[in-house]
Amino acid sequence: MPREQSGQQDITAGSEGAAFHVPSRPLTTPASESRQEPDDVAIIASAISRAARMSPELADAEHASQAMLRDSLDTLIRLIERVSPGMRGSVLLLDEDGVTLHHGAAPRLPRSYCDAIDGASIGPAAGSCGTAAYRRERVIVRDIATDPLWDDYRDLASTYGLAACWSTPIMDRGNVLGTFAMYYTEPRAPTEADISLTDTAAMLAGNAIKRARAERALRVSEARFRSMAEAIPVQVWTARPDGHLDYITQKVADYL
Repeated sequence: MPREQSGQQDITAGSEGAAFHVPSRPLTTPASESRQEPDDVAIIASAISRAARMSPELADAEHASQAMLRDSLDTLIRLIERVSPGMRGSVLLLDEDGVTLHHGAAPRLPRSYCDAIDGASIGPAAGSCGTAAYRRERVIVRDIATDPLWDDYRDLASTYGLAACWSTPIMDRGNVLGTFAMYYTEPRAPTEADISLTDTAAMLAGNAIKRARAERALRVSEARFRSMAEAIPVQVWTARPDGHLDYITQKVADYL
């Protein structure tokens, strides 16, 4: 607990437990900073917006979220592949624009193939995954060499020896999050066990995507708060109920 010493308190701030001697009087903002003219407010708002866009913490939050999701999906696909020998799994993620699919994970597909289909658009005849996302329903392509859904991607698939692809949309409350696909190197139709396994994989992939998005939203929110707090010309800090500071801006640290 903070203790009084000669009009001061020892207050612990941050995860490192750093102690600051803080005057017992309230922290105040210098008059020159507290009285803002209208033009100053506009300048401050612009600075906050610019700081938020340029913040390295925002980039770090985005990178951490993507890495977490990539690792989760990679682990899931490898597990499904062990259950279904000969299958090559893939997860594509639907962009916020609702049209573009991006690579999520595909540990046993050639990287050059994944790069080639990254950024493809969904549509009524866009391979198995693009069509599944467009229709919002499972798409079974038993033979890529003859199926019209693969007209635009047939040569690409042939280059990598891919002969069959079954894709299931990953859904959340009616919204498409992405697709889970099973590739094979020979023409093949799914069994009931294959369909059940695909449904399970799509459900688990959806949970991983939603969890990663929630984590990303939290990280981005925290990073934006820190960027805003450092940009505005006032002292900002937060404290726990016991009075110990758990966050201070550089301006507060300089004042202390």
